[in-house]
Amino acid sequence: MSLSPLISVVIPAYNCEQYLKATVLSIIEQTYNNIEIIIINDGSSDSTETISQKLVQRFFNVFYFKQVNSGVSSARNNGLTKCNGDYICFLDGDDLWPATKIAAQVEFLENNPQYNFVCGDYLEVDHDFQINGRSASIISQNLDLEKSGWVYCKQLKGMHIHIITLMFRRNVLNEIYFDSGLKIAEDYDLWLRITANYQIAFLDACLAYYRRHPNSIMTKPQNKCYHAIVLERNVMKFGLKCKNGEEISRSEFSGYLYDAWFSHGYLLYHSGKLYSQCIKAQLQALRFKPYAITPWKYIIASLTMLVFAKQT
Repeated sequence: MSLSPLISVVIPAYNCEQYLKATVLSIIEQTYNNIEIIIINDGSSDSTETISQKLVQRFFNVFYFKQVNSGVSSARNNGLTKCNGDYICFLDGDDLWPATKIAAQVEFLENNPQYNFVCGDYLEVDHDFQINGRSASIISQNLDLEKSGWVYCKQLKGMHIHIITLMFRRNVLNEIYFDSGLKIAEDYDLWLRITANYQIAFLDACLAYYRRHPNSIMTKPQNKCYHAIVLERNVMKFGLKCKNGEEISRSEFSGYLYDAWFSHGYLLYHSGKLYSQCIKAQLQALRFKPYAITPWKYIIASLTMLVFAKQT
């Protein structure tokens, strides 16, 4: 490893003209300097390309690539093929980092060779949030012991780690990929694969600012229950037992699948008014908790709405 390891940052960018410059500047203004920034324009229809090209002209370490719109997973995978760094990170085109994020993670990984992955907490901010200047604050390198180590079972239980807080070593690069068939939960799928095979270090610190948008894809109903898909296929591959001996019972796991399907149906009903699909989702939820009452309420409400729609 060099005295000043190169850090690669992959930015998938789709129609983020309002935020991309601030995102890139939050990397440029890091207290750590040996960084390459790789922007992957995922077929944007706004001025993302123009802004990116201006950033390339302004900063020697910004590199720009464009692809046909294929989704965030494809963009991240494409970016990974361009990386030259000893350590690699992801930052979405509308999110931000505090100024000492990279320095803290590099120092941690350099001093703790037993870890290949280091991540941390994040803060949800409004869409108009701005970082004012280059902060000199120091990010703690103390581990959150509850979220560090072998945490595969905790991931199955719903422990959430945001991908924009991650830094990992190049030696595991071949194991890092995102499933482009998943419209959402692609990062959760990656985390399950990582934590099934590796210990992770979770710093007790805020490592990123995540913009919460009212029209986020997370708030839109999908035609598939991606959360349940990710859970079932990873458990089929890795089982319900963590490498530290912790284990989840089959009945407990059924509860997680119930939650996934119920939440999917809830979103279909309230956000999409897709009543037929809501019924199907809630019937799936009942497979895992046959005596649950609430899914039946949504089934009856959906049937009522469908009957009412026919009469009008």
